[in-house]
Amino acid sequence: QQSSDEKRRELKKAIFDTEQQRWTTDSEASGSGPRMAAIIPVSHVQAQLTPGEAMLEYVVGEHRIYCLVLTNKSARIVALGQPAAIEEKIDGYLADITNKQGKTENGRALYAMLLEPIQELDDKSHLILIRDGRLHLLPWDALVDQSNRYLVETKNISYAPSVSSAILLRDKSPVRAI
Repeated sequence: QQSSDEKRRELKKAIFDTEQQRWTTDSEASGSGPRMAAIIPVSHVQAQLTPGEAMLEYVVGEHRIYCLVLTNKSARIVALGQPAAIEEKIDGYLADITNKQGKTENGRALYAMLLEPIQELDDKSHLILIRDGRLHLLPWDALVDQSNRYLVETKNISYAPSVSSAILLRDKSPVRAI
């Protein structure tokens, strides 16, 4: 018999695999429903990024948080801290902000946990963030670096629901108003 942890891992993997081949908003030709999205190769994503951009997809795992770091020249996965420790800091920083405290230790700790391990960011001016779980609650713009500056003071920040959606939106032609 499988333990509940093993079953949960298998279920999470199955969900992850299914989400990777999830739906786009386009419909089948028959109009019967959404069509399957094509998987976008990493090389295509990289070709869409400028030298000044980095796309960061955060995934909250059972034991660690991971970040898929994509630039126009590289792609790698960075293992970050444990979800419970990072979520505790998120709660603390949200409380700090609610109490109108800005540049706090929680904001510095979150910057150190979520961004400092990613060396590729040093020469990037634009970050495209794809967040998971409680990372959606975090005001990323207000994270504080070692120079006591908010992230928004040093980087332009965009948010996307997924790598695929960010790239698909870039591939679309602009709509002109009539």
